[in-house]
Amino acid sequence: EEAENAMAKATRLMTKHNLTMQEVMKYGKKDDREFIRTYCSEGGRRSRESKFLWGIVENFFFVKVILHRKDDEHFNIFIGTRENVEIAMYVYSYLKTVFLNLWYSYKDANDLPANYKQSFYEGLRRGLYAKLKSERDNVQQEMGLVLVEDAGLQQAMTAFYPKLGSGVKTNKNLLSRKAINDGFDQGQKIQINRGLESSKKSNLLIK
Repeated sequence: EEAENAMAKATRLMTKHNLTMQEVMKYGKKDDREFIRTYCSEGGRRSRESKFLWGIVENFFFVKVILHRKDDEHFNIFIGTRENVEIAMYVYSYLKTVFLNLWYSYKDANDLPANYKQSFYEGLRRGLYAKLKSERDNVQQEMGLVLVEDAGLQQAMTAFYPKLGSGVKTNKNLLSRKAINDGFDQGQKIQINRGLESSKKSNLLIK
């Protein structure tokens, strides 16, 4: 059998790296990491896929995502270390395409109306979340450590946006339990290979 997919590897490496940094700083090492913010344009309208992915990248790729609008253009602002932001932005962009392609295939195969899309996306989100959480839990168990909220990342977000309000709630119109369940099964099979494997920009990426 081939080696585990690149997304699982990246999740493991990032979790191990952040757990190690967390443990080192606990014993007095100064947090000298550089945090950046990067704007990613969504164009004139946010995609339907976006609201199902923000939580994924925030929970598993060690960044914060701020939603911003200037005039008629929407932005996602990624905050984190340079390495984590690079990975999170790639994963976010890739998953938008994956979600859309999986929906088109599922819709055509089952002759479904467009309003079932959000149910299917919610299933994909839950399935992918479960997959990544299982991988993270395995790493924490192996290392005997538990990730806690990154105080440095939180401080960086506050420094960039000292008056930031609470998050915007997004409504999900879920119509089909079957579409959610089918999406869940497919979400657990999502893999990220090309891009994470070939990128040389970060020492956390898969070589």
